[in-house]
Amino acid sequence: MRRKYRGYILTWTPNDHGGDHIHIKESSQILGVYEISTGHKTRGLEKHWNRTLAKAVTQFVVEIRERQARRP
Repeated sequence: MRRKYRGYILTWTPNDHGGDHIHIKESSQILGVYEISTGHKTRGLEKHWNRTLAKAVTQFVVEIRERQARRP
């Protein structure tokens, strides 16, 4: 699943480490990875973290949870 929120491109795949990682880009620049279960920011994401990015990630996590709830 790939979405663009607040200028950031967020990508999530249920098969990537059990669906626990969100890969985050801005334009074509990779910013890092966010771990959903722990809230841990890796691969440089902590340098780019701000209020706008936090809101984008939160919005995306809500969509992921809704999608998972619909799965049989």
